[in-house]
Amino acid sequence: MTWKVHDNVYQHIDVLELNKENEYSVGRTLRVGKFTYSDLDELIVLHVKAMAKKVDEMCGDEKYQNLSKEALEAWLTTYTEANPRHGSYNFAIDPSHPGYFYLMFKANHNTPCVTWPAKVIPSGFELQGNKYPNMQALRNGFKTLCANHGAMGVRRAAPPTNGR
Repeated sequence: MTWKVHDNVYQHIDVLELNKENEYSVGRTLRVGKFTYSDLDELIVLHVKAMAKKVDEMCGDEKYQNLSKEALEAWLTTYTEANPRHGSYNFAIDPSHPGYFYLMFKANHNTPCVTWPAKVIPSGFELQGNKYPNMQALRNGFKTLCANHGAMGVRRAAPPTNGR
């Protein structure tokens, strides 16, 4: 199944069909990763449309910037140079990994930009292995992770490997 995540960004979702009556029918059980659905309508509503709502929530957030990774890094650098005692963070779509956003942050003007992948899931967002139901929880979770790791995240996360 393929769905449009953002302008010119499409995510392909592998759907495993189980309990098929024959090779021409849709399976009675549809599995996407660890999520299981009883029919195609349920998969579309509870998985695809749920993720589309989370993408809309992310794109409507005050911390979202419709910028490329390079442009976002330049924006954060400019911001921290103008405000040397303050750090900043923003989200932007990751077009090379559909279903993911960049969470890019800079602790202050002396630190490099750090990028963590934020994944859209049907129930919300996933960041650094933690799940968050909405943008407010995601932003607060990010701040907690930074506080626990010091200096707005000394640890760097590996980018996703398969885009899912």
